[in-house]
Amino acid sequence: LRQFGSKEIGVATAYGEDINAPLREYLVHSGFKVLALEGFGGANTASSKTDDDLCGISRRVLKEAGHADGLLVSCGGLKTLTAAPKIEAEHGLPVVCSTESSLWAAARLAGHSGRAPGHGRLLESALNGDTKTQAVDECIGNCPDRVRSEVPPISTMCPPLMPPPPQFPA
Repeated sequence: LRQFGSKEIGVATAYGEDINAPLREYLVHSGFKVLALEGFGGANTASSKTDDDLCGISRRVLKEAGHADGLLVSCGGLKTLTAAPKIEAEHGLPVVCSTESSLWAAARLAGHSGRAPGHGRLLESALNGDTKTQAVDECIGNCPDRVRSEVPPISTMCPPLMPPPPQFPA
């Protein structure tokens, strides 16, 4: 969500209130204003949710949120790869989903851009710079103070994992 400058968000999850309440607290602690949050009631049914189900819950959340500038769809068990672009097209705002954001961050950590066009704004985006260390440093930077203070930036812990890519003339 930070990749897009989103600050006021809607959140759709597979979870019940037992997970949604701490998730809301974490997001607020991380600097987001959660305008609306709704879950399917439990992650045990996540894999059975269809694009229509995901678009429906997203529509309800964004209607309740009113003026959100981003949507988080949280649960790695939700099949969001084809739903996210549909939600983005319908609402005109970025949608960040657990699985795709993990894939994007892992690709960046491995030295790749994380770019995979056709699967939503996050996977269509690419960042410049040292993607290997940026991804981990950003993730650690979003942790609560007690965790962050115990983990130094990865760039100070080890040398780059891969040599820099070759530079080609423009």
